[in-house]
Amino acid sequence: MKSSPGSGRRGSPKTLWVYGVSAGVVATTWAVLAAAGADSEPSGRIALAAIAAGAMAVAAFRDPFGLVCVLVAFLPFSLGVLQIEIGIVTLNPYTIGITGAAAFALFGAATGLVRYRWGKEDAVVLLLGAALLASTLRAKDVVDAGFLAFHGVFIPVMTYYAIKILVKQDDYRKIAISFILGVAGFALYGILSFIKDPARLYILSMPPISAAAMMASAVILLVGLGLWRKPLGLIAGVCLVVGLATTFSRGYLLLLTAAPFVYAVVRRGHAGKLIVVMMAVSLLATIALVQSIDYFYVGNMDQTKEQSADRVTDLDYWRSSLYGRAQYYSLGLEEFKKSPVIGNGFHYGVTTLSGRSVVWHNFHVEWLEYGGLLAYVLYAMLFVSHFFGMGRPARHLPEVASNLTAIFVILVNGLMNSFTAGISPVLGFLFLGMNGAATLMRRKRANER
Repeated sequence: MKSSPGSGRRGSPKTLWVYGVSAGVVATTWAVLAAAGADSEPSGRIALAAIAAGAMAVAAFRDPFGLVCVLVAFLPFSLGVLQIEIGIVTLNPYTIGITGAAAFALFGAATGLVRYRWGKEDAVVLLLGAALLASTLRAKDVVDAGFLAFHGVFIPVMTYYAIKILVKQDDYRKIAISFILGVAGFALYGILSFIKDPARLYILSMPPISAAAMMASAVILLVGLGLWRKPLGLIAGVCLVVGLATTFSRGYLLLLTAAPFVYAVVRRGHAGKLIVVMMAVSLLATIALVQSIDYFYVGNMDQTKEQSADRVTDLDYWRSSLYGRAQYYSLGLEEFKKSPVIGNGFHYGVTTLSGRSVVWHNFHVEWLEYGGLLAYVLYAMLFVSHFFGMGRPARHLPEVASNLTAIFVILVNGLMNSFTAGISPVLGFLFLGMNGAATLMRRKRANER
């Protein structure tokens, strides 16, 4: 029987050789461009991006799943290494590689080369993409909207399908381990940076809140899968927790302490009820916060506290933050009224009378204002149906329960930050895809018995 591309034995010396040569080609090209002083020039970066794409295409043809593992491990470094922006598209090893892997996977699923069963969740994901595309095309600034949609919709959906289709049999944990080790390495770099400059830092161009999202998610997977019991897992866990602390992310520090409770509820099969309660209560709380905005006013706060531990320990600063968030939500809901059905499209924020540009920092307001009621309903359907659908598997599969817990934590944090910007949408769809892969694997095993 003929073997299809990528059907070779994973982890074989030949596979490792292919990846080693591919990485060597990219590194050598970068070194030559840097020596010539052309690494910062657009032409040099385009050449490097093209060579990186070619190298990854060769690696993907040999082992598409192996490429996905490498990309997931590289995700934390994707903003600060080998990046170039062309129009609305950002090219770096992650966006190039995951788009290629997803294209390979979708082509295989469509042609029958890869076994894949299309389901209701796929329909919701594709309809959501179409709805957000429609809102993007009618945005005031289509270029800006397209750029944000590329990162907030396109790359997350590509991540979802690359993971869901290409993960096979016992390979699920390899994806999780790749993610954990990649984020742990990133956290270690952040810790070293913090020791040098003890302030809230951007780590390799990654905003602190995005770094915190990855570290908190990696801790949840590490503990949920029991990998912390191994020496390397324990070291990774220490790096992740300490790294998370250096981001001064109040939301994720609190949510990580609540994660065991969420995990326990999910393992008892109540994931669907949990997400419905969270979304209903949080929507009402968002509206209530807007209505009681004056209660949280404490006067002007020292903005230097934003970069120090005071943003975690000073209760007045917390209250001031809620006041600021309530202002954002109010503005966002006013913008939503301008186009309540299909939304206004993605944008960088609205300029206030004081000249400050603000975004909404709340996934309810974002979904409503960016995509209208149509996108809001589809987003809600996606997560609610996924949590209900994964309720039973989560009782037996710790990997599914861990992924649901991570998604839940990211969404709750998105009530005070964002779910459509930064790394959050990529992580959310990454874990959706990992759950899909885990349950598809379980169904295949059941059918083979």
